[in-house]
Order: sequence, then structure tokens, then C-alpha cells
Amino acid sequence: MYISGLKQIIHHSSIQLFIQGLTAIVPFLLIPILTRHMAPEEYGIMVLFTVFIFLMRPFMSLGFHAGLKKFYIQEKEFPEYLMTATLSNIFLALILCVIITVLSVFTQNIWNIPVSWLYGAVIIGLGINIFEFMTQTLRIRGMIFKVGIL
Repeated sequence: MYISGLKQIIHHSSIQLFIQGLTAIVPFLLIPILTRHMAPEEYGIMVLFTVFIFLMRPFMSLGFHAGLKKFYIQEKEFPEYLMTATLSNIFLALILCVIITVLSVFTQNIWNIPVSWLYGAVIIGLGINIFEFMTQTLRIRGMIFKVGIL
């Protein structure tokens, strides 16, 4: 019993490691292509855009994906939790859009990024968070191969 469980853990972990490795190597391989075809200023703006996305994501998600496993076990409450998490992400994305609108004069002068890009970053961050909910749910269900396909 213990050995079969250990084999299953090793199997799932190796699949996860392979998938995470592929996910990490793609941006690394794109760096030479991006630096060759972009001016240093454009590359800097792209990096600022990426940093902005990953800095605002925790404010949008509020760690809802961390509670998925707990509520997945409580089957009756899981759909409600998932809907609350998704709607909260959408609501917080709208609040971020309002904040960006109010502070757009300052951010455009400081970062030199168009305001429409910042709205796009909020939408991308929202998509990443919802995608994380989907992949976390698939991981909890043990559907590792579907996570890899996504």
C-alpha cells in the first residue's frame, strides 16, 4: 500500500516537473529572439509590462487558489467557493481599472507605458488567475495530463 502510493507520488511529481520545465524553458529560449528584434527601450517596456502583471496578480487573486483544495473536499461548498473566487477576481480587476484610470497621468509619465496596455495587463492577470483556478482544480482531481495540455 505504502509503495504504490509512493510510486504514484513520484509519477505525478515527475510529470509536474517535466511540465514546469517546459513552461520555464520557453521564455528563456525567447530572450535572444526578443532582444534581437526589439530596441532596448521596447524590451524595457515589455519587462515593465510583465512586472506590472505579476505585481498586481496577488491583489486580484487574494490567495483564493490556495483554498481550493480545502473546499474541494467539502463538495457542497466547492461550486460556491469557485464562483466567489472568480467573481472576486473580476470585481478586483474592475477596481484596478478604476485605480489605473485615476492614476493614469502619473503612471504614463513614470513608466512610459500606454494606459491601454495597463488595462490589457489587468485583463491578462485576470485570465492568468482564472487559468490558475482551472489548473489547480485539475491537479486536485488528479488529472495531471490535462494540466500539461493546458
